[in-house]
Amino acid sequence: YMKNLLFLSWPLVLGSIVYYLNKSISNVIASTLSPGSLSTVNYAFIIATSPIIFFSQSIAIALFPVFAKQTAYNYTEELTILVRRSIRLLFFILIPISILLIIMNQEIIHLLFERGEFTEKITADVSSALLFFAIGILPTGLMGVLLQVFYATKKMKELLLFF
Repeated sequence: YMKNLLFLSWPLVLGSIVYYLNKSISNVIASTLSPGSLSTVNYAFIIATSPIIFFSQSIAIALFPVFAKQTAYNYTEELTILVRRSIRLLFFILIPISILLIIMNQEIIHLLFERGEFTEKITADVSSALLFFAIGILPTGLMGVLLQVFYATKKMKELLLFF
């Protein structure tokens, strides 16, 4: 059982390492810039990852048992249909959010954070960082659902080729 558990969990471990490595590299780069840059990146990151956590991860976690059941019963056509529908749903949800964050990033940051020591200059800095994070919302959100499909179908080797 332990060998099987380790085999099934290594993609999750690898994904976690990549996520935290990405976050660490962003923090290292930000820490070499002007004072406050690390906070700027962290504020932008929090805003950009919130839709991914609320929508994409929620959908992916809810669909995993269905993906696994369809795989177990060899319902490949139903699995394909469900994957396509979930991808379309994420496109429908995440593209407007990304566009909203790209177009109205300063207004959103102003509304959420600008008070006290959080000035208009900081808002402008966070909004420029958020612009780049917002571009990656859709691919990151889709990755959550696609990873669940790979896990459910036990095709971890293909997962490495996918990336």
